[in-house]
Amino acid sequence: MRRSTMPYTGSELKVSNLFEGLSNITKLFENELLTNSNVFGGENVNVYVDTDGYHIEMAIPGVNKDEIDVSLADDTIIVNINRKDKKEIKNRNYIFKEFSIENIEREFQIPEGFDLDKLEVKYENGILKFDIPVKKVEYKDIKKIEIK
Repeated sequence: MRRSTMPYTGSELKVSNLFEGLSNITKLFENELLTNSNVFGGENVNVYVDTDGYHIEMAIPGVNKDEIDVSLADDTIIVNINRKDKKEIKNRNYIFKEFSIENIEREFQIPEGFDLDKLEVKYENGILKFDIPVKKVEYKDIKKIEIK
């Protein structure tokens, strides 16, 4: 039996199908398919899914838009941030150091059922936002089944 990856049938939402994909999202974290942020300066990321799609919000305050490079490789979004103004002061005895001005690289593997061809990326007020809508499946051959 073929199962649709689209949570919509007509204008109705099948919530159970939509959230069935949440187990895939959980596996992303369990299998460490998201790059560990502590390695790259501790940028904070929110990842969530709703009826509109899959969403990523990445906090990168102080970064200029022209320092951000976003690319797509198969089902993976790759974010590279090349800081042009890397003036870290040497010979400082830091008591606390919770942020860095180093370059950042992050990868986000997107689960099936979301349309990466319609990926939208916005950068506002230090937040890089990714919106990936739910993939709509069109059936080419629909066959009526007689009920006996």
